[in-house]
Amino acid sequence: MKRMFLVILLLMQMPIGGVLFLSLASQQPIVNAGPDRLVNEQNLIILQAKISDNNATPANVSWRQTKGTKVALSETHQASLRFVTPQTTRREQLTFEFSIIDDSGAAVSDSVNVTVKPVNAAPSADGGLDQWLSVGSKVKLKANGTDIDGQIVAYSWRQTSGITVALSNSRSASPSFKMPEIDPLQPIQFELTVTDNEGATATDQVSIYAVKQIKSKLN
Repeated sequence: MKRMFLVILLLMQMPIGGVLFLSLASQQPIVNAGPDRLVNEQNLIILQAKISDNNATPANVSWRQTKGTKVALSETHQASLRFVTPQTTRREQLTFEFSIIDDSGAAVSDSVNVTVKPVNAAPSADGGLDQWLSVGSKVKLKANGTDIDGQIVAYSWRQTSGITVALSNSRSASPSFKMPEIDPLQPIQFELTVTDNEGATATDQVSIYAVKQIKSKLN
């Protein structure tokens, strides 16, 4: 009897086609959450997991996020997962874990990384309307900047032509200066630069003209 038991044990351990024979009942399922991804911000992403289970059918599948800015997940109890990547100003890694428990009670999981990169929309700049002023008047420049996916964080003015004037604060939205005497045909020109919170810039120009003052003498 002991010899028969030994023979059976040896047969169970003998390689079959170069592979050690194991009971299928002892095999765990295999899952693959998919390859790591590099994607743009604010895009719809679909992750697709793969499952291999030789002797059972998955009884429960689920996705969960384990790292990064939280996103709204849909279809978390299916092999596919959908979500929209968050808005970001720098590269950020999100990690998602796919898990299954098959009907034999075996539980396994796998993770996938999704790196989100920012895509910055350029801002727009508006230096205001051209102005016509008399000598000695206070000239006030007015900057406007918009950014559809962020905010304007800096303004900068520089003079590009005309008699040099001293701006009160070239890095404010509304610097000012005193209007000098200039040729009406040769305006003072300025360039406005706005910078958004992701470093993108935009420019605009504005011109300041002198108003001719005609003095009349009483006879």
